[in-house]
Amino acid sequence: ARGYCTKTIFCFSSCNDVALLNDLLICSAHFDGNLRIWDMSGECAHVLSGLHAKQITSVSVSPGTTDASLLLAA
Repeated sequence: ARGYCTKTIFCFSSCNDVALLNDLLICSAHFDGNLRIWDMSGECAHVLSGLHAKQITSVSVSPGTTDASLLLAA
């Protein structure tokens, strides 16, 4: 009935949005124009850079994919 914070992940840039990719990975959209993929332990597994010249304000996973291989970033 209530949610509790169980972990805080400190990232490298202000985070604007997050999306759950699957049971093991989280994607975050950042002020510095990068998308970051995190594992559930809080470690940054991958950085997708050079996607936008300015900040990324939102990220969403395509509902048609089962492996979260398509992301929309704006």
